[in-house]
Amino acid sequence: MIELILEARGVDRERDGFFVYNIQGQDNLLHLKRLFRVSQLIDITIFCMVDNDRNIHQKIQKMKQYARDLGYEKDILIHIWDRDFETDNFGIDRVVSKVNQLLSEKGYSNIDPLKVDSKMKKTGDALIKTIEKEIWRVNVIKSIKSGKIISKPRLAQLLIEDRLKEIQIENEPDWIAKLPIEKELKKIFELIPSFM
Repeated sequence: MIELILEARGVDRERDGFFVYNIQGQDNLLHLKRLFRVSQLIDITIFCMVDNDRNIHQKIQKMKQYARDLGYEKDILIHIWDRDFETDNFGIDRVVSKVNQLLSEKGYSNIDPLKVDSKMKKTGDALIKTIEKEIWRVNVIKSIKSGKIISKPRLAQLLIEDRLKEIQIENEPDWIAKLPIEKELKKIFELIPSFM
């Protein structure tokens, strides 16, 4: 999603010094040795976005201490989503609607957004994890993980495609960030002199 927005804004990650790294789960926050070392060598500021999962504050503190122990002295900028990335940016109904579109295309049964919301409240799981469990439950597919049914990159593209058309004006100084992810990216842009 971030890469799609950067591309729509005309950001060349290599030219403009952006590096997007998906750690694929908060448990990997302590396994970023290479990232900290490279960031220190080429003077990169790390901006981290994470879901509001259990123990996130402790995990962040451990990650920051680990980075300091490795010699990374800059402050690591952190944004914790109120609930999770997908819920905060698109809402349960919109995400489930796009998931159902993908399910229908592949001949699977749709899931109910009200049940997804109810289960999220009950378990405390993030939206995508709850959706994956609900896809499996509704379709009773024991040998196929929902991740193989629903491609996260394809889902991201469906969720953001209408908004990308609105923000695709390269070098437009008056870009009005609407989605929370856009607002966070705009904060990052403000830290870089070439984007002022």
